[in-house]
Amino acid sequence: MTPTPPRPDAPAAARDAATADSAPRLTPKIREAHDAREALAAALSRAGIQLPAMAVRTPWPDDRGGRTPYALLHLGVCSAPVALMLADVVRTGVARMAEECGGTATVGAAVRDTALDRVGRVTGYSGPYLKVQPLGGGASWEADPGRVRRLDQDELLSALVAEANAWSRRNTR
Repeated sequence: MTPTPPRPDAPAAARDAATADSAPRLTPKIREAHDAREALAAALSRAGIQLPAMAVRTPWPDDRGGRTPYALLHLGVCSAPVALMLADVVRTGVARMAEECGGTATVGAAVRDTALDRVGRVTGYSGPYLKVQPLGGGASWEADPGRVRRLDQDELLSALVAEANAWSRRNTR
């Protein structure tokens, strides 16, 4: 007999238990998702935010020994005031990270990573590091905020021209 799926309005613990019971065993990915849910719930709680429908969801087991290869964290739905609180917490956190990085770390800023002598745009944060992507696209890298400085207009123009020239050389035959 197939277990009855949990009701969407059931408490998160009941939904998770039903999901866990229907899976043959908890894989490392499912454990990771449960840990992530707990960490996120604790962080949101410290900010005065609660997402009561947050739960771990897994797909049906695959053909490789009945293991579930991954799990997703379902955040559920929230009211407009809760969404505004979430937006405020994210904005505040991003502003604090940018301030801690000396103001060069605003997302979208063109910077030079002096440690690697590379130029790119800040795309986000990864712990204490900046995520920087080359101006012309490509694989991003993590940069130490203390070793990054914002490009002035002349440096940015020069870097963009160099990137366009490199692209032209690669794609012209």
